[in-house]
Amino acid sequence: MTDIGECTRTIKTKEGDIQIYSLKELESKGVIKDLSKMPYSIKVIVESMLRQRDGNIITDEDVLTAASWNPKENTDRDIPWIPARVLLQDLTGGAAITDLASMRNAVEAMGKDPELINPLIPVDLVIDHSVNTDYAGRDDAQELNEQLDFQRNKERYALFKWAQKSLKNFRAVPPGNGICHQVNLEYLSPLVHVKEKDGKIIAYPDSCFGTDSHTTQIDGLGVVGWGVGGIEAEAVMVGIKNILSAEYTGETQIHVPALGISVQTEEPPKSDLCAIGIGSDAGEIAIRGKARGDRAMIRFIVGEIEKIGLAGKEIRISHCQNEQAAGMLKEQLEARFPGVSVILMETRGLDSFYAERHGLIVGF
Repeated sequence: MTDIGECTRTIKTKEGDIQIYSLKELESKGVIKDLSKMPYSIKVIVESMLRQRDGNIITDEDVLTAASWNPKENTDRDIPWIPARVLLQDLTGGAAITDLASMRNAVEAMGKDPELINPLIPVDLVIDHSVNTDYAGRDDAQELNEQLDFQRNKERYALFKWAQKSLKNFRAVPPGNGICHQVNLEYLSPLVHVKEKDGKIIAYPDSCFGTDSHTTQIDGLGVVGWGVGGIEAEAVMVGIKNILSAEYTGETQIHVPALGISVQTEEPPKSDLCAIGIGSDAGEIAIRGKARGDRAMIRFIVGEIEKIGLAGKEIRISHCQNEQAAGMLKEQLEARFPGVSVILMETRGLDSFYAERHGLIVGF
């Protein structure tokens, strides 16, 4: 195996010497075949792995795997990649901060210092998913809506304020400053991070995990960004190393709804520092060979149903001329979650026609 070595260079600046982790050094050692042809996003990934390799979570072999990226002969080997920072909005962010607070309580109960529990990488939480439009068409509408926002979410916002004061590597952006992606673009991304490591000042490119599919807007600044789920974001925040994977193959029997599979999946094997990710890539749940309706239901149920808590809630299920399948799902939900009210709604009209024509509705 090629010896990667240090692969650092020093840049002279007005503020002093800054160390970078050099992809050109990897190229000179033959690890990267042609740096000029490597896509920008892959460069960011390789630099991050080169910089953060520790021989445990990220090894030299992992760096070699990422650096040997080839669109025609790419390997299926997973790579352990850690972004430069995490962007949260207040829905998924609230759950993540609650988990950190619970971890601090648990550590304190063990007789340890609770302040040991902090995000391992910088985290920004932008409060933008809570405000409602109660007032409109008047000059003071924004002010009045924000006042109601604070009244309705007083307890949640108190938690975020505590987190900003107590946690390291955590910042909260108050409501009324814009949506998280706008704030991310205009204020949060430094483009290049500069920090101290092992007594030296280092610089490295920005990259981001965000708990929203629109996180990729940050790509417009040349920042590599992904929209991920709350579990994936929290995993890099606290250093979860083991991601349970499950693969579903084949077809369900005619009267076995996808929820039946989902409910079974909710009870994974016990394991230290373990999380379940939902998706289609490495380290997540792969659902292959199933009807799209089943795939969608498995993805939804496993990832969200326990997290949001369904007791006493009303769920509306839209179905496209398949009342039997929707009825089975209704029975399963009401049996699994007492107190849930499930209402079936048949989808008709233009939205139904469009969805069917484009394959957006399958089954129900």
